[in-house]
Amino acid sequence: MAGEAASPLDEVRAVRARLGELLADREYRGADPFDALASPLLGLAGRRVRLLGAATTVVARRLPPALRRPLLIPETVNPKTVALCALADEALGERQRAAALRSSLLALRTTAEYGAGWGYPFPWANRYFAIGAGEPNAIATVFSALPFLGLAQSGDAESTTICLDAARLLGTLNVIEGPDGTLVSYTRRDRRPVYNVAALVGSFLLRAARLAGGEERFEQLGAALVKGVERAQRPDGLWDYGSLPRDRWVDSFHSGYILRALRDAPAGASDAEVLARGYVAFSARCTAPDGAPWLMAGDPSTSDAHAAANAILTHIDVPQAPNVEAAVRIFRWMQQHLYNEATGGYWYQYRGGRAVKRDYTRWVQAWMYLALATLEGALDGQAD
Repeated sequence: MAGEAASPLDEVRAVRARLGELLADREYRGADPFDALASPLLGLAGRRVRLLGAATTVVARRLPPALRRPLLIPETVNPKTVALCALADEALGERQRAAALRSSLLALRTTAEYGAGWGYPFPWANRYFAIGAGEPNAIATVFSALPFLGLAQSGDAESTTICLDAARLLGTLNVIEGPDGTLVSYTRRDRRPVYNVAALVGSFLLRAARLAGGEERFEQLGAALVKGVERAQRPDGLWDYGSLPRDRWVDSFHSGYILRALRDAPAGASDAEVLARGYVAFSARCTAPDGAPWLMAGDPSTSDAHAAANAILTHIDVPQAPNVEAAVRIFRWMQQHLYNEATGGYWYQYRGGRAVKRDYTRWVQAWMYLALATLEGALDGQAD
């Protein structure tokens, strides 16, 4: 009928398709909130002095985007961007495109004597450690291995080897024993105990242990990490970022990472009550009733596109029945407040009544592409 409003499925599908075209046209290359030290100007001293590098990264993120080119900050292809898009395309049934992205991931992998994994394509630093371009870290390795995991679980020998190599690398991270139990570091260089890292690594190791050739130590470390994270759940149902005093803050997307990692662990490996309690808390404290995706739990001052993508994924993936209504509310809020009609992508954040107009390929566009593909699948399932 002429003038009839598009269904949510049609809306999401159209927006998702345009965003996928944007990513493909860019060849999955773009700016990142943490890439300042890739500049030969900014990185000259920042790569040598850790705290200076951390400060440079923060300052550069606040500069007008037009200064990126004069400051020689390059656009890069991040393996996590490629991995998120591969997961989305596989879910959409775009098998040929997903296979091409997996091939690209292999070209971006770093191999060492202790395993093989992925890092970011730029050097970066925070107050705890500094790391070189391409040096593997836990988060990039877990997410970049996930596109191979389903194939490995189906018996594909090459994908199995890739996942086991990633697990071996993850098994060399520093193990930290604390009041909650066993946690693990972000890199081989640091000893910062971070809960979402432990959840993601633990969940992946448990699944890798069940592959042909999987090792018992993967099972042992994975189980200890999952239990450590579960014990660290706050009374309100969410998680601090980490166990150190300065890491006792709660943001929405890392809580979403944890919930989905626990959900993805093999049957019986995680506590259903912890998961249910966490999801109730996430629903109440990480998204406004109108769908605004809050960056920090319970704090409406800043909404964030990265948080939006992870909230959509959490609402679809974590509850026993997908909470499509909540996910659609977030989608509609994003279309109204952070959608960039000119490109088909999304802006970075919304605060003070206006969009923060920064365009980040990994941090925003790739995550939103996976979120919309997942929401599209859930809406399509409802239509059936």
